[in-house]
Amino acid sequence: MDRVMAMSQTLRSKSNNPLSILVVDDDPLVCKVVGRTLENLGHHVNLAASVAEALEIADRSWPHLVFADFYLGEHQKTGLALIEALKERRPDTFVALMSGQIISVTSSADLFLSKPLTMEAISSVIEAYLEQIQKFH
Repeated sequence: MDRVMAMSQTLRSKSNNPLSILVVDDDPLVCKVVGRTLENLGHHVNLAASVAEALEIADRSWPHLVFADFYLGEHQKTGLALIEALKERRPDTFVALMSGQIISVTSSADLFLSKPLTMEAISSVIEAYLEQIQKFH
């Protein structure tokens, strides 16, 4: 627990303001766990279970970064379709693609994460996003 608190304090000191983060996964447990972890790090989180829901949320309030599952259910579009739609609207959207399976794809995702996600993996996405925006500001 001390390690989690230290990581939380480090990330908060790097980001003076809370980030708006969108987590997209058709597994409610994954959404809840990742969302809660991000909230515990001090960020604002929206959860979505589908590409359509994610785009609706993003259009209302554009997120700083997105965690998107690769497989979004049998009859839904994949996380790649979500990334394409997000980057079509705003090319600078920072997206971490998540998967519990080994996949080999070419993607415009900024990072790839293997599930199950660890605190370190979630934190690394935030750090990578903060590093990217510092380069451009």
